[in-house]
Amino acid sequence: MSYLAVRPDGRWQYVAASYQGIKDGLDGATFDHVTVAEDVGIFCDDEGMMSGIDLNVPAALFIGIVLYGPVVLVGGVDGNGDTQPPPERAVTMLVALADRWREVVEDGISKGQDVTVRADAATIPPPEVIAMTDEEFQGFLNGTWRPGRA
Repeated sequence: MSYLAVRPDGRWQYVAASYQGIKDGLDGATFDHVTVAEDVGIFCDDEGMMSGIDLNVPAALFIGIVLYGPVVLVGGVDGNGDTQPPPERAVTMLVALADRWREVVEDGISKGQDVTVRADAATIPPPEVIAMTDEEFQGFLNGTWRPGRA
């Protein structure tokens, strides 16, 4: 049983399906969980944007929001609340995105270009406190509702 770790430059590897595996996949960073679907989630560096870490293009394309630094793709949780491995369809899609991005990065490097993307520290918004109803909170927890999105 394993999770998939993807780096901003498109390199990827499998990591142990454990807390330590997630930490290893995120280079030891403290992390947050983002629900993608009921059976798919991503752990990411909770301070990646503020730390000047590169945008993770494959993960951003996969999930539809900006994510900085390495990410770890996981599945949903079972009846005991334990995080499961990601479904094969999600692994296949994220690996394809990562592989294609790696080709772009390598092409840029071969031409002497830096194709990394980082957050502009001057434009990082301050943290926002979001008020939500109990129903919205439950939707947030199960991935069916996100602040600012219909």
